Amino acid sequence: MPLLKKTSFHIFFFFFISLSYSQKINFKIDSLLHLAEQVDDSTKLILYKEISWSYRNNEPAKSILYGKKALELTQKLHDSIQMASVLNYLGVFERKINQYGFALEYYYKALKIAEAIKNDIEIGYCYNNIGEIYGLQSNHKEAFNFFNKALISFKKVPHYKGIYYAYTFMGQYYTRMKLFDTALEYYHKALEIIDKYEKTGTKATAFRSIGNIYFLQNQYQKAIEYSNKSLAISKNNNSLKRMGETYILLGSVYLKMSKLDSAKYYFNKARNISKTVNDLRLESNAYAQLSKVYSELKNYKKAYMYSEQYKFLSDSLSNAENTRIITQLNMQFNYDKETHDKEVAQQKKNLIMDAKLNRQKLIRNFILIVLAFVLVLTFLIFRNNRLIKKANTLLETQNQQIIEQNEEILAQRDEIENHLREVEKQRDQIIKQKKQITDSITYAEKIQSAILPANKFFIENFSDYFIFYRPRDIVSGDFYWTVKKNGIIFLTVADCTGHGVPGAIMSMLGTAFLNDILNQQFVNKANLILEELRIKIKYALKQTGKFDESKDGMDMALCVIDKAKNKMNFSGANRPVYIFKENEMTELPATDNPVGVSFREIPFENHEIEIKENDKIYLFTDGFADQFGGIRDKKYMTQRFINLIKSNYKKKMDEQRLVFENEYMNWVSHKKPDGSTYTQLDDILVIGVTI
Repeated sequence: MPLLKKTSFHIFFFFFISLSYSQKINFKIDSLLHLAEQVDDSTKLILYKEISWSYRNNEPAKSILYGKKALELTQKLHDSIQMASVLNYLGVFERKINQYGFALEYYYKALKIAEAIKNDIEIGYCYNNIGEIYGLQSNHKEAFNFFNKALISFKKVPHYKGIYYAYTFMGQYYTRMKLFDTALEYYHKALEIIDKYEKTGTKATAFRSIGNIYFLQNQYQKAIEYSNKSLAISKNNNSLKRMGETYILLGSVYLKMSKLDSAKYYFNKARNISKTVNDLRLESNAYAQLSKVYSELKNYKKAYMYSEQYKFLSDSLSNAENTRIITQLNMQFNYDKETHDKEVAQQKKNLIMDAKLNRQKLIRNFILIVLAFVLVLTFLIFRNNRLIKKANTLLETQNQQIIEQNEEILAQRDEIENHLREVEKQRDQIIKQKKQITDSITYAEKIQSAILPANKFFIENFSDYFIFYRPRDIVSGDFYWTVKKNGIIFLTVADCTGHGVPGAIMSMLGTAFLNDILNQQFVNKANLILEELRIKIKYALKQTGKFDESKDGMDMALCVIDKAKNKMNFSGANRPVYIFKENEMTELPATDNPVGVSFREIPFENHEIEIKENDKIYLFTDGFADQFGGIRDKKYMTQRFINLIKSNYKKKMDEQRLVFENEYMNWVSHKKPDGSTYTQLDDILVIGVTI
């Protein structure tokens, strides 16, 4: 125990010195890790935070690893303040590797905790960090709102470090709005704050930002002056990412001044640093600027090469994770609505069951009364026999009474028998009606199957394919449709509102309208076909958008494939499509609208992509991902579904269909917590084709 106290004293003395002279002392992470093995959990938590923060610019993977170790300790220690701080750290680490969706999740978790414990400092950092993400997504108005909230929170304390960051972010906002004088005011306010908390490392960011404004105002010498100030601080702190960003700025200035050798020198230095710190955004900027330099040098081959590398990295920086969150929220909304509809249906069933039980109770009571009456009568007969022996003079009168009573019993018995015959007749009629309905639906299933595209079409037009089609009832609200016209293949998968007979009617209506659209006019843009289909469905169902009318429609993924041009365009109504090109998966996102009336109707987006032989395309409805099952009684979920495709897309399509079928059967084969078995909740449709 004395050794532990002594070690803790040295650790906290070490922290005090590091915070006071952070620019003069260079932490040795190996020493911190060694110390972490000797101290209690509270001190270990502080060490892990410091280690993760030290790795943030040069080794982001390690910063996330030790950040998660720190988070585990906050949960173990039930330390809410540190938990909010560590969650903010993890958000920063994810943001540095361009994972904006994960970053936002961490920030909002931290904000919820900070607001619960009323910690204005952590609340301010959450607002700053969330605003930064919105700024990176070009949502400048929302970003400014969060920066302003952060400034208010920090000034309550006051917390000068947080005030500095808020001023810096607001300077960035006004720079993007091209209000340069206002931006400079905020950056100079930030520089005034820095000296109050002695954080000279962040001074580099402020100097570079001021240099950038002078660059945008064509004041190149001032831009170089402030860039060099930033670079000197960054080199002193070994802050590689800040150095790389400053090299980009210096290169841009020299490019504007037509000093191409200097520009190329600084852009190459930025590119080398981006690879060291694994910063895709920095690397993308370096390639874009190098392309401009070589274009000015008339070296168009290299200019084109760097331009292509820039475009590739820019595509990699697309914010697919935010789409995942929105899709997940939309799926949760649909699930809540479906749960509510099931509860209403269950209440109706309960009312019917209660009425049935009441009828059975009446019949049971009637029979008990009759039995009681018979017992009483038997007792009377027995007593009367004894009275006959005692009073022969009353025999004739009593016999007459018995005859009358027997006649009444017989009449009641006949009435009961007639009632039972009527009940049996009604039962037989219900059985007959059920059979007629089932036979009709079975015949409807034959009609629906006949309307679906034949396997021959897929064999003739695709290298390989599979169709995993599993209606919940006899007929289905999911359908697929494909046709080839003018050498172009149209392929769609759709999920109509409801299932069973209502869904089947909607599916046949959708198939008819799609055929009608292509027969009347040749449209080869997927989004235009969905727009025309939406008009026809709204007109057919008399949908005007009023609150009390039906919201029937369908979710749909539509691919228009032109093999001759190696092109495909796609549009989705709440349903995306996944494409595998060699070993990489691409998701073409859907528009957040159904084909039908919507509270917020927006145009369908069209996505165009190049395709080639052996590319694999997967279209699907939400039935598979929404199925409950497994050992934990949970939904299968979209991410598990995507992983299933990724694990098997290299197999032949027939083998993939067996994989999906076996996975589904295994998922629902488990028993529920109450011992009952799982039933299929929705129609299921998954189609995979190989170009």
